[in-house]
Parts: sequence; structure tokens; C-alpha cells
Amino acid sequence: MSRASRDLTAAGWVTLAVAGQGAALSLITAGKSVGYQHYIPLSELTSRPLAALVLALQAVAVVWGMRGAASALLAHARKFLTGWRLPVFALVMVLSSATVGRDIPRYVGELALSSAVQLLGILSVVLAVRSIGSERLGGLRRRFDALLGEDVAGGEAVQPKLDRFAWVTAALVTVVCAALAVLVYQRHPHLQDEVAYLFQARTFATGHLALPSPPVPAA
Repeated sequence: MSRASRDLTAAGWVTLAVAGQGAALSLITAGKSVGYQHYIPLSELTSRPLAALVLALQAVAVVWGMRGAASALLAHARKFLTGWRLPVFALVMVLSSATVGRDIPRYVGELALSSAVQLLGILSVVLAVRSIGSERLGGLRRRFDALLGEDVAGGEAVQPKLDRFAWVTAALVTVVCAALAVLVYQRHPHLQDEVAYLFQARTFATGHLALPSPPVPAA
């Protein structure tokens, strides 16, 4: 496979990973109440046909892309997560993929959906990296080392060039967070902490670092 074809294939896997993550976010029921967000029940997936279709296409593509590579990837994972570490790591990933709920059947279904979404995203990124090739990865590594600084064995790290990188990263994070706040979370706080952050933000926006005590102490 030519270098251009490898780059195109890797770009396709990255695009699929981003699309799958976007589809997964659209399956979360945020609402306008203070509380943890959950995925919709599995029985209601047909109510979000576009998101379900994107995830289904991602699943088919990942299964096709993993043919012949699953055993090698599993062996590679076992090399770094030896013995009990790999199953424990997988269990932690599954149990932390969704917020605990009182409705046990729905919670189990949500764990299955969220774990599948995480696995599809991880494998899409893995397939993107495999598509690039070792030569291309070496070039990318040299670029990242030039940008962030290279670790020197037995000595101090080279001074990283973080100025432009830090500003660009901060700007991208701000844009992504703003997009999520508007498009996913409906410009409304959903957790108690977010309500407190909003109160603090409004305080700082008035030019104050602190406010006087409320006139009614009981409040």
C-alpha cells in the first residue's frame, strides 16, 4: 500500500472515530434538570436512527478492519498488562463507562452500550495507527519531539517548545467545550458543581472576587 493510501485509510478511521463519538453523544439524555446524564435505553435506539446507523456502520467497519489483527493486538496488550492486570483493566473500563442507576436492567443495558461505544472508539484509533505504518509514525514522533521536547535517557529532558502548542490546544479545548455546552448540554447546568461554577462565573463577571454575605443568613 502506498503512503498516500495509508494516510487516506488512517484519516478514514479517525473520521469514523469522531463520527462515532458524536453519535454516542447524541444518545445521551441531558434534559434541563440537575442530575447525571445517561444513555437512552437500548429499546429506544430506534428513536435516534441516524446515531444508531453511524454506530452500526462503525461496528461493521471495525470488525472488518480487525480481521486477522485481533490476536496480535491482544498479545500486544498482554505484553504490557500481564497476568491479572488485563482483565482488571477491562473490568474497570466497563464499570466506569456509565453512571450507576437505580433501574438495574437499564443500568446493565447502559453499561453494554457505553462499553461498546468505548471499544469501538479505541479500536478505530488503533486501526488508524496501524494504517499509518512504522515509517510514517517515526516521522510523526520526530515532529512531536520537536514540538514538545524529547526525553533524554539518563539526563534531563530537552526544553519543550510549549508556547504555540499550549495556546492552540487551549483554544481547541475551549471551542470543543463551548460546542458541547450548546449542542449537547443545551446551555444549562446539569450537576450541582456546575450550578456553583455558574454562580462563581457570574461573580467574577461583575469584577468581584467575593460577595457580601446574603441579607438572609438562613438562605
